[in-house]
Amino acid sequence: MADFLTTKVTLGGKLSKLKTVLNSRHPVYQRIVAKWTKLLASFLRRRFTKASRGDGTWPPLAPSTIARRRKRSKAILRDTGLLFSQFSPEIVQAGKAILKGKSIMQAQVSFGGQGKYPDGTSVIDVMSFHQRGGGHLPKRELIVGPDAATRGQMAEVARKEMLKEINGK
Repeated sequence: MADFLTTKVTLGGKLSKLKTVLNSRHPVYQRIVAKWTKLLASFLRRRFTKASRGDGTWPPLAPSTIARRRKRSKAILRDTGLLFSQFSPEIVQAGKAILKGKSIMQAQVSFGGQGKYPDGTSVIDVMSFHQRGGGHLPKRELIVGPDAATRGQMAEVARKEMLKEINGK
């Protein structure tokens, strides 16, 4: 498996209305993406916490899984805490894309970590297995597009940063 997991998420909403896509080396672009990364990471960590507590976002654990857990916890993907401690999503690229004939804002999001479980399985492998699901393992997406509130915050960040650049501040 790879040292990191990358997936694309649609940012949508007001972010799709951004007409100008700056060169990735431009300081405004870099500031926007840095702030977006913090907002998206915060959203995804909150979502992970709620989903792991059984809010219905992810399928529940099988009784056989609960029975073999160290703490016999029903918390999803939180038995040792290692995966969550390594979960630090980062936007590695953002820009306009065309999806079904519509112009959208899309970001490529990666996360990784060097952690390994006692059996030698890497945290990245576990994240990847759950992101995609397969076989007897249900899909439990760790990286998804932001909710409406986070998209609104991201749009506001882009608006403010672009206005600062235009106004020379």
